[in-house]
Amino acid sequence: MDKEFEDRLKKESMYLLGLLLAFMLVLKIVFHKEGFSVIIRTALSFFWLLVLPAFSIMYYWKKYLSFGERFIISIPLNAAVTGILSYNLGLIGLHSRYHGIVIPVVMLAVGTLIILKKK
Repeated sequence: MDKEFEDRLKKESMYLLGLLLAFMLVLKIVFHKEGFSVIIRTALSFFWLLVLPAFSIMYYWKKYLSFGERFIISIPLNAAVTGILSYNLGLIGLHSRYHGIVIPVVMLAVGTLIILKKK
């Protein structure tokens, strides 16, 4: 990997970690009676299901969109793709309990392939 790619990946990973920590703080304020382990699991689940998969795919447009724009666009994009894939996987016969694992892994793999192919 080239140095520019590694630096950008490290910088954006730190941004995502910061957003995750900020989201945990907001959840802790809103649900102040809940334990910290519940807050951590909820925030990580949110990021696993709604942010990371489509954000990895949006990396393709890093030259045209800023980090914030890609982050904002990735949430509705991921919701749409997850809904469509979940419906079709249900038609195929895959039980819905596996959709929360299969769909993000597939989308992360597609995002990784896009990144590697573009390089």
